[in-house]
Amino acid sequence: MRLHRGDLTDEQLAGLPDDELEAWTEAHAIGAWERNEPDSIPPPTEAITIRVPRELLTDLRVEATIRRQPWPRYARDLLLYAIRQVQAARAAHAQQAEPDGP
Repeated sequence: MRLHRGDLTDEQLAGLPDDELEAWTEAHAIGAWERNEPDSIPPPTEAITIRVPRELLTDLRVEATIRRQPWPRYARDLLLYAIRQVQAARAAHAQQAEPDGP
């Protein structure tokens, strides 16, 4: 097994064999792993279907593979990130539009 020091690029991480990736991840982990609360119930979810260009789906799958995530999970994370960015921009715009006090 090769030893890797410091940060690796996405390409280097994606190229590691499973045993090396596990060892690297454990060596660079912050804190101990904590089990989820047994009584925690995940929020209800809804399934959505969208049509996207083939190239966009290919790009999504490539990026998910680099990050070693299933592409549907990565798509959900990107959608959540985009929504949070839009909400933050809308809040900042609304704050700027408010008239100053007396």
